[in-house]
Amino acid sequence: MIDFGKIVYLDVQKTGSSSVARFLRACSTLQQVARHPHAPAVQHRPDAFYFITVRNPMAQYISLFQYGLAGRGGMAARFRDAGMADYYQPNTVAFERWLRFMIDPENADFFGTRYRNTLPHMLGLQSYRFLALSFIKPGPTLRTAKTKDDLRALYTQKKLHSHVIKTESLNQDLENLLDSKVGAFFKPRKQVVSYLQNVKRAKKSAAVAGFQPNKISPDLIDEIKIREWFLYENFYPQEMIKHV
Repeated sequence: MIDFGKIVYLDVQKTGSSSVARFLRACSTLQQVARHPHAPAVQHRPDAFYFITVRNPMAQYISLFQYGLAGRGGMAARFRDAGMADYYQPNTVAFERWLRFMIDPENADFFGTRYRNTLPHMLGLQSYRFLALSFIKPGPTLRTAKTKDDLRALYTQKKLHSHVIKTESLNQDLENLLDSKVGAFFKPRKQVVSYLQNVKRAKKSAAVAGFQPNKISPDLIDEIKIREWFLYENFYPQEMIKHV
């Protein structure tokens, strides 16, 4: 959660959050008052504009794996500490092994008590991370959901954010903030557009020889869509499968 007073950004991991944070610092006329990376907001302020970022879950997993291949990030450290560093190998077979581990609800303990104690059998990790920033007191809130319909209703009724930005259309979505109700808190459009056109993004995970995302098993991709049904249903419905 990155707080600029009138604007609060809910910074979901691996969704371009570093780029969004830099954009706000460079293009907003507001001062940053608090920064708690990837942590939920502790209160709802009716006068604040909350927005969140989202990314296609498969792309999110690929990015997380490539980040770990470089020895970076908390997830890779978690695997190393558990004596499972061999899950990170620069090939597609290793990625599929890693991904199957990541999406198996029986492994929820591995990812910490917050995830384990919510809805690991209903939600994949990426959907959980998104929803964990969507609510005040996300744990107790999520635990009230017994069905997918309960979760749908919770999200509709209690989500903090009124605006969602997609990683896939990041620049345009950020520019569109100027046309929202908080547009007055940004520098002139010409300056904002110039920034977006010229800014250097955070270094992308480099392509890894032997790891070919286009070779991932179609059955495994379908499993991702089932586990991450919430994100696909709400933000990538064109990619859903009939039995999700």
